[in-house]
Amino acid sequence: MDKSIDALYPYLNMNEAIRISLDLYKAVKTGTNLPVQLSRLRDLDSLHELDNDQKKTAFWINLYNSQTQILLKQYPKMLFENKAEFFRKQKLNVAKMQLSLDYIEHRILRRSKIKWGLGFINSPFVGVQEKVLRVDKLDPKIHFALNCGARSCPPIVAYTPELVAHQLNEAVENYLSTEVKEVEGSHYISKLFLWYLGDFGGFKGVRKFLKAEGLEGVKKIKFSTYDWTIQAKNYKDV
Repeated sequence: MDKSIDALYPYLNMNEAIRISLDLYKAVKTGTNLPVQLSRLRDLDSLHELDNDQKKTAFWINLYNSQTQILLKQYPKMLFENKAEFFRKQKLNVAKMQLSLDYIEHRILRRSKIKWGLGFINSPFVGVQEKVLRVDKLDPKIHFALNCGARSCPPIVAYTPELVAHQLNEAVENYLSTEVKEVEGSHYISKLFLWYLGDFGGFKGVRKFLKAEGLEGVKKIKFSTYDWTIQAKNYKDV
């Protein structure tokens, strides 16, 4: 039994969708009861109880990270051989909706951003379903919580609405402590900052973000090589 997950349940206010997201996370991590949890997720009547950004953020991060692990097990070479297909695969049935990793990340958690727009371009086509599901405000800290199965990805943590703000702050702190390196006057930072530059408010926003995290005096920024070596099961206890 995954005690780290069970320890979170007292913090929940009987939100069925959040419970299912945590139970799915635990099933994927432990390799037990996965079909049962996938059925529960599919049979959800609606997602109306996800009525604020804290609930939506925790729920969709848990689902994204769980689905990534499921796909890595089903298609162990796809992330390396065909990244676009990996993220487009519509295999997760959520309340009778077939959703891909791309949809969860860019349409819901990034609030209808164009995937290849570096965070500067919003989608001009947003349906009613998407407007209901997506967050009200994009939080760039999600990029330090979403795990796509690569070695350079942040570790996988179970998120809850009540703790998500603290958990995201911790995720940022932990990731930057290992990924930011100063070499001969230059700060090498993760390419996550480049791929989602607009989410952070451009280069000025990146510097402000780093300063808020205690990285003072960042003048010359360079981007580290992103390691796409597959690393499944990169879990971190809460």
